[in-house]
Amino acid sequence: MIQLTQRGVTVVRDAAWDAARRTFADRHLVVLPRFVEDSLLDRLCTAVAEGEFRVNEVPSVVRELAMTKPSWVPQLFWLLLNHRDVLAAVQELADNCNDTFGDRRDVVDGAVRSFRVGRLLKLLPGRGHYSTWHSDVGGGSLIGLTVNLSEGSVGGGIEIGYTRRQVARRQLVGRGTPGFGGAVLFRIAKGLAHRGLPAAGTVPRCAFSGWFSNRADYLPPRLIQQGAVGRAADCIVLPTDAGAPTSRRGVQRPVVVCASA
Repeated sequence: MIQLTQRGVTVVRDAAWDAARRTFADRHLVVLPRFVEDSLLDRLCTAVAEGEFRVNEVPSVVRELAMTKPSWVPQLFWLLLNHRDVLAAVQELADNCNDTFGDRRDVVDGAVRSFRVGRLLKLLPGRGHYSTWHSDVGGGSLIGLTVNLSEGSVGGGIEIGYTRRQVARRQLVGRGTPGFGGAVLFRIAKGLAHRGLPAAGTVPRCAFSGWFSNRADYLPPRLIQQGAVGRAADCIVLPTDAGAPTSRRGVQRPVVVCASA
């Protein structure tokens, strides 16, 4: 399976990955547990708790809060999710489709070349926040991603369904509710639509989202730090916190996350 860590990216092709590929082929959606490892997840949740948000609204589609600061959060996801091992693994999912949508295949063809960051979002109960059915077709998008950053809620939950004209009403074909730090990958294609699950009870729904695309121009600027890990690498330095390790002189050591291939 796929996991993002403070040491980079881990991709393991085991029996669980084979099962995930079969599920995605049949249901156009799959849940990946423990997509973000615990120590990195703690840092992301701290950023969410201390971050700045603004209202993001597309009328009749979505109303939510979107993070504006800190800037290192989207940079981190850019860095790790554009790793060639991640793109190759997602390509395996994109190539798998057992459903022809009736008499022809409406799945977007193309190679997975990059990850395009969407946003880190919050949906608050009782604040009129919502996410309705939409497709995200266009811009080369092949597979969507949502990561649950809400402890104790379905922060990255997604439903996916058919929207073909001959179907009298939308037919639900998949529903993914990842645990804390888990993710959902879902297909973007004509004839399919999806929506985020609403916030429930008193717990805000918080998630990171984006798209894997067949367009290479969504690759981020290279984040280069010469010598940060002993050689040139694509890296980002995470902010230090009270629990960060220190040197003998009591100086905190920065955490450097790299996505070197």
